[in-house]
Amino acid sequence: MKKLSKILEEQFNNYADIEIQDIYKLLYQSNFGCEHAVDQNSRHWLHQEYDKTVPSNGRKIIDIISPKDNIYRLNIAPYKFKGGDKDKLFDWFYSSSKINIGTQYEFRLLWDEFKMINQKEKYFEDKKVLSFEKIIRYHLPIMHHSYNYRQANEPSYRIVNRLTIDTYMQNICF
Repeated sequence: MKKLSKILEEQFNNYADIEIQDIYKLLYQSNFGCEHAVDQNSRHWLHQEYDKTVPSNGRKIIDIISPKDNIYRLNIAPYKFKGGDKDKLFDWFYSSSKINIGTQYEFRLLWDEFKMINQKEKYFEDKKVLSFEKIIRYHLPIMHHSYNYRQANEPSYRIVNRLTIDTYMQNICF
């Protein structure tokens, strides 16, 4: 299992212009998976995104985003570079959405752990964290990546649960 501190360290080392809402999104996805992102248009949106993504081996295919090692961000550009199939990716994404994983209570524990790590690592000023907490005090909204993060990193990925990834995927990722 990967500790949250290691996951955060990797994120800050591999991605530019991370803002607190990007960490919130990471923790939200690591706890709740992708169920909120699947609807009748999901296959169409994935195919469209896949087709416009330039294949590249500049990033890892898989970013482990959960301390339980069960939730991944599967980056489309390196997946496509390795010959990954968009329909197979959709199958993993869709199947992952059916796996019920986290609770609000577990998310709050994860957020508290992030705050303790932030105290030590100083990723964000304390007042920024406290200000952001006002947004998530009573409910946990779905958020997009921050504008700066999107501009710097051009994120293109799908959330997948480890249980949905078969032997083929493990062979090209690890």
